[in-house]
Amino acid sequence: MEIVNDSFIAVAGKPRKKILGNFYWDTFPEARSYYESALAGAISDGNPYTAREAERKVIRNGRQETVYITLVYAPLKDTAGKVKKVAVWVMDNTLQVSQRQKVEESEKFARTVFYNSPVAKLVYTGPEMFLHQANEKMLEIFGKGDSIIGMPIMEAAPELKETHLFGAYTKVLSTGEIHTQTAARIMFIKNGLPYYGYYDYTYKPLYNAKGRIYGVICTEEVIARNKLQEAEQNMRGAVELAQLGTWSIDVASNGLIYSERLIEWFGYDPAAQPYNEVIPILLEEDQQRVAKAVAWGLNPESGGIYDEIYTVIHPKTGKKRILLLEKIEKWLRDYHKDKIDP
Repeated sequence: MEIVNDSFIAVAGKPRKKILGNFYWDTFPEARSYYESALAGAISDGNPYTAREAERKVIRNGRQETVYITLVYAPLKDTAGKVKKVAVWVMDNTLQVSQRQKVEESEKFARTVFYNSPVAKLVYTGPEMFLHQANEKMLEIFGKGDSIIGMPIMEAAPELKETHLFGAYTKVLSTGEIHTQTAARIMFIKNGLPYYGYYDYTYKPLYNAKGRIYGVICTEEVIARNKLQEAEQNMRGAVELAQLGTWSIDVASNGLIYSERLIEWFGYDPAAQPYNEVIPILLEEDQQRVAKAVAWGLNPESGGIYDEIYTVIHPKTGKKRILLLEKIEKWLRDYHKDKIDP
């Protein structure tokens, strides 16, 4: 080799005296199996040879290393067009390739976690709420195939226009605030029929390299119907274990629903009557107070809670029974919530 610059020496990892004046393959025997035929071809046909970001094992500074190089054999010709010499250009791309591989591995890992997650996940982008990505769990919730990916979700699933989802998405997109909803009742159309489910979901903003929000990642979990049913059964079991009587009012019809134990205490089933007509079985001095308490309990501002003690007169035996209704509706609601919320 006749001429060598400092950059080539740095890439080669060999001292100048071991390169200058020596036969090329004696200096770089580890590269001979890779490039001997390429160099011979460049000399014979006069065409340059290029290898870009080639992975190679080389000896540098006395150690074998794996490097990525871009190598060029550029034939130098005389006036007659005959190749007299070959210029060798080498660029070390190891750092760039290594960094790119790390990014690719990270992205591959993220995609693997995203698509294989047991939790439903999706990514929305843009003001139109395009469905950018969705894993199988999320597509199952939608009841649709992957053909909807790339579409505005309100077009892919128009039934969602009646929900609060677009508003929640728009708020996260504009403010960057995380939005979380638990036990949200959402309707999807599956096999042409409406399907209602209960979902816990979270919207988190996605930022680009400039720190701007370009989309939202959604993580969603299904609260199974049988879980809700189990909570109801557990609640009824707790009521039975405590030997409580229960009743409820249908606000629309003003009708009553009584448990078997309460029917026994009252002496008859009052379910066929409006609750106002049941009031007379209460002790006279309790009637007005209880009627007002029930009316207040039906007011949304009350939270459905009232706390009263009253006396019931059995219509057949005349026997009096003192009943305590103490925050029972709140207790049931809290019990129910505790069994459902994660």
